[in-house]
Amino acid sequence: LTASSVDVKVKKVAKAVELTDEAVLSAYGDNVGQATNQILLSIANKIEADAFTALRTATLSHTVTTETISREDIADAMVKFGEDVNEEMFLFINPSQYATLRKDSDFVAILNGQCIVTGHVGMLYGANIVVSNRVAAKEAFLMKRGAVGIIMKRNVMVESDRDILKRTTVIAADEHYACYLKDDSKVVKIATA
Repeated sequence: LTASSVDVKVKKVAKAVELTDEAVLSAYGDNVGQATNQILLSIANKIEADAFTALRTATLSHTVTTETISREDIADAMVKFGEDVNEEMFLFINPSQYATLRKDSDFVAILNGQCIVTGHVGMLYGANIVVSNRVAAKEAFLMKRGAVGIIMKRNVMVESDRDILKRTTVIAADEHYACYLKDDSKVVKIATA
């Protein structure tokens, strides 16, 4: 057995909004609930962005000589894992790469209903393909579970407060977390020409 350690920074991400009573009363729908949901979504987006930043520090890499990723490139990237090629894998690609891969005869499409549940749009050589705007046009990541570590020091906390003089409601949320590349043997960074 071996063990290693890595130093990571704990980050705090926070967001707040102030709503006047007039804005709440004149709007259609539940704008207080919508403001809360958007704050929570922005915090989740920041954590996701940090996860992709961690993936970019991967040491395993595969360079593609063309501008698009082909099924051959996926097969070549998979062998970077050595003998552990039978584990579940995810290929994160930019939407511009998706058109090329879905035209491949070996591409297995996922039905729309399942796509919503699983998050991936298809499979190629057993790799679940996930389309993400977080991936740059000339990169992709082939990843296994456990590659990225996200440690929640404190889960998201949402608070609201009234300012009775200004007649406003302030909604604020924050979260403390650390995000890092947990196991660099479980991700291959793919770069195109």
